[in-house]
Amino acid sequence: YKGILSRFEERGAVVRELAEMELNALADTVHAQGVIAVVHQRKRSLEADVLKEASLVVVADSISDPGNLGSIIRSSDWFNVDLLLLGKGCVELYNDKVVRSTVGSICHLPIVEGVELSSTLRMLKEFSFSVIALSGDGKHSYDEKKMPGKLAFVLGSEAHGLSREIRALSDDVIRIPKYGKAESLNVGVACGIVLAHVRSLQEQEKGA
Repeated sequence: YKGILSRFEERGAVVRELAEMELNALADTVHAQGVIAVVHQRKRSLEADVLKEASLVVVADSISDPGNLGSIIRSSDWFNVDLLLLGKGCVELYNDKVVRSTVGSICHLPIVEGVELSSTLRMLKEFSFSVIALSGDGKHSYDEKKMPGKLAFVLGSEAHGLSREIRALSDDVIRIPKYGKAESLNVGVACGIVLAHVRSLQEQEKGA
């Protein structure tokens, strides 16, 4: 690990070696992996310049489970989403379980938390985004809809789904078809399915 440690030191980070007892006292997991980092939390605000440049945005509405939010962040990072917006009522971005479940993706992706969704969805429309919400009772299957231009996908609460206000503000509500007997689809999985579809369409357009 000497190479990794030297890179930290080159960037001005203080590197300390701890006794096992000290490490266990600082760690909040039963079995620590042997490394702890102390970092500043990055707080972002929603800037107009960011929306001008963005073309693919994910919006989370009242996602309360840390693992689900972590999965959404990882999927958004994997498919190179430009911006992730967390509405009021979402679990805190820097919740320890959220941070761990992102496996580093939290450092790669612009994320704004505490967003007032009603006004923000209206703002997205002003910047030419199509606002598309996901719900099990959506009008169209996700693979039946053409998705050109700037897209913002809204993911609803695990327990309550989309609010009436969010539905009303959305340009369309799409669903992922059900073929088996499961009662519902995990919101993080749903996010990955739709983003994979969008990126696939975009790649097909490039090759056309």
